[in-house]
Amino acid sequence: MDTTTITQEPLYITESKQMCIELGMDPKRLPSFANVLSEKVLRQKKAEYEEVLEVVNFFVQKTLDLMKGFPILIVITDENASVLEMAGDETIKSTVNALGIREGLQFEEEVTGTNSVTLALKQRHAVGLVGQNHFHEFLHTSACYSAPFQYSDVEQMLGTIGIMTAKELHHPTLLTMLCNLTDSIERELLLRKQNRRLHILNQIMIDSTRNGIIVTDREGNIVEFNEYAQLLTGLSKNEVLTKTIGAIAQMGGYFVEGEFRAMGSFIREVLDNGKKFEDIEMIFESTNNRGRRICLFDSLPIYDENQVLIGAYGQFRDITDSYEAREQAEKANKAKSQFLSSMSHELRTPLNAILGFAQLLENDDLSPEQLEDTREILKAGSHLLDLINDILDLSRIETNKIQVTVSPVNVNLLLDECVTLVEPIALEKNIRLSWKPTAVDIFVNADRTRLKQAFINLLSNAIKYNVDHGNVDVSIETIGRTKLKVNVQDTGYGIPEADIRAIFQPFRRLPQHSGIDGTGIGLTITQQLVELMGGNIGVQSVVGKGSRFWIELNMSDNNTFNESDVFTSEQEDEPEADQKIYNILYVEDNPANLLLVNRIFKRFPHIRLISAPNAYEGIESALKHVPDLILMDINLPGLSGFEAFEQLQGMKEVRHIPIVAISANAMPADINRGIELGFKGYITKPINVQGLMETIYQMLGISQNDIDSGRYA
Repeated sequence: MDTTTITQEPLYITESKQMCIELGMDPKRLPSFANVLSEKVLRQKKAEYEEVLEVVNFFVQKTLDLMKGFPILIVITDENASVLEMAGDETIKSTVNALGIREGLQFEEEVTGTNSVTLALKQRHAVGLVGQNHFHEFLHTSACYSAPFQYSDVEQMLGTIGIMTAKELHHPTLLTMLCNLTDSIERELLLRKQNRRLHILNQIMIDSTRNGIIVTDREGNIVEFNEYAQLLTGLSKNEVLTKTIGAIAQMGGYFVEGEFRAMGSFIREVLDNGKKFEDIEMIFESTNNRGRRICLFDSLPIYDENQVLIGAYGQFRDITDSYEAREQAEKANKAKSQFLSSMSHELRTPLNAILGFAQLLENDDLSPEQLEDTREILKAGSHLLDLINDILDLSRIETNKIQVTVSPVNVNLLLDECVTLVEPIALEKNIRLSWKPTAVDIFVNADRTRLKQAFINLLSNAIKYNVDHGNVDVSIETIGRTKLKVNVQDTGYGIPEADIRAIFQPFRRLPQHSGIDGTGIGLTITQQLVELMGGNIGVQSVVGKGSRFWIELNMSDNNTFNESDVFTSEQEDEPEADQKIYNILYVEDNPANLLLVNRIFKRFPHIRLISAPNAYEGIESALKHVPDLILMDINLPGLSGFEAFEQLQGMKEVRHIPIVAISANAMPADINRGIELGFKGYITKPINVQGLMETIYQMLGISQNDIDSGRYA
């Protein structure tokens, strides 16, 4: 196998042999192997290198198995060139032992002469000494290779791996194999080091969290039980580790229909059926004098990389303080409700007499001055009655006594009713009230009665706090396919920015409104009603110019319109009579992206946009409208653009329609995947308008001549 002729040895080998000559070494005599670690020091060194030797021996054994039948000896040293272990051919091992090379020997260039171990450590790379590369003649029949290894994230050497064989068996591949061996060792050592760090960090995170954490294996044996879990349960980690979850009776529980269920039964269900549990209210009877603790318990299965269930994770969050505070708040609310109910009764009884007799007086034969006085009594009494009703409404909301029944509500019809109701008030104040229904009816999820109350409050305020001959404009806008916003814009006094938050607080009236009738809690009630229906309310205002209040609600599944139905009414240009109208379906879940493409298409009257917010509705729209072109986003909820494409290609009614991908996935691999799948084009975001239109014209078969002529400009 000796196929390589050594023509010129590296300079560092030559210099090493020259040093041996200068030190007076005799190449014909064996060097002195006097520096040997004692058995005690060698044991300590091996203990220190336990993990390193475990990893090295694993890969050394694999190498020896691979080289079976090939006589080699593998030598492992530490960073000081001391031999820790030797493995391999017993004949070679006996020979070198007889020469004095054994475990514990420290290679020193000044004592043992030129050797691959010390050279590898000094040069910090693999070294090979073949035949006469050695200084001492007894090694001229040998080939020795050594390679250093270390933790690859630090500079300090850990030691060397060496291979020794007969000179006639040497080959460059042995040095390559040795380098691969040390690379594998370094990767494994670094991985273990990183895993230790991760374990420490995980342990810090687990023990520092304010949640109790419990982890089990597949059989339900507890393998992790953090400090807060110990604090909550009064059990120590040593008490519970390796015990099954069902064996610990005091590990929390709660009552379901009179039956007590322990926490262990939930974890057992997780392990048996892969179920998840969230926010299960549990009672822990602690044994460490902390008394009863109320916790919210979550549990979920743990899977390995092959999706095989390997254990369960549970955590419990202590909510005792907030639970007790909630109980106190509920008691206070109950007391407040009882007080308000009693107060309402006590106030209504005399108020009934005041308003009743005042109404009788109003119909009597009174002088003009007496009639004016009587009407002031009626006006003040009515205001007091409104205030009592509003306070009771607010109280019922705060104590969850008001129930909302959410169902699909037609916003156009409801706003028609509300505008009709407040029109007389607007006419009385010379306020121009305008509102334009949407082209199609839109439904929201709301309680019709309570939403009507909220709309009337905003409309009444817009009229009440307006200027003479002012305007109130009501409008509707959609936010994607999930939200609807109703705007009430006035031209009134406006609200200073510093007072915006205050107007939603009860009994807070602005100084500039002091001369206008009002209870100061209408907006508070409106805000809470809207939030009860899953919506939100907001305001923008400019002092001296007016305010815009809006209510935003979730749209109902009853809606059958496309966003393009609303957009179509905004098209500014009409196509020429001889122009073909092209329908383009855009499947996109992001409202901003959809709005952008819609704005682009507005400039081209020969294009009509159909939109769908997800792949499922996109497929339905494609079958319903059979558009001329489909633009498809890739990252869609539920079903991806790639999956939707494959389904469309399987439908004979629409498989002829060209489909162009529009995606923020702009890596070459993503684009290639789309083209290979069959997309006719792949446009990356952000969209280049000119590039988009060129692709669309190409897909629609519109020629450059048509574009140049202005027919499709």
